[in-house]
Amino acid sequence: MLKKKQIDGVQTFASCHDVYRIGLNTLQMLMFLLRLQKEWYTVTRLQYQLNLNADGSVKDIAQSDIDSDQCIKLLFRCVKMYEAKQLISKVLKMSVDRDRLASKLARDAAGDDSQSYVQMVKRLGKRIE
Repeated sequence: MLKKKQIDGVQTFASCHDVYRIGLNTLQMLMFLLRLQKEWYTVTRLQYQLNLNADGSVKDIAQSDIDSDQCIKLLFRCVKMYEAKQLISKVLKMSVDRDRLASKLARDAAGDDSQSYVQMVKRLGKRIE
């Protein structure tokens, strides 16, 4: 879209409208995956001023209100929401690994296999950085 804007100077409404609809569907899916349903309804009502169906999907989008700058902003929001999802899953996995390591250390308090635990702690430390 950015290349077309630079080359042509004119963005067709049909393709921009399609990209905008796909971007809204993607943003909705990502926000629902992160359990942000209330925020989705607030964002669509206030930011995008859209009508929603009962399941949260968008009813109609007026083509006259959409331009390439709005599409780019929406796609940027999708990227940020995806990065947030990835970061949250990484933190949760690290938390599970930490809990697993703590339970192993508690079971083997004698310290027979302390070298392997030290290596596991170093690996977890590298993930955090």
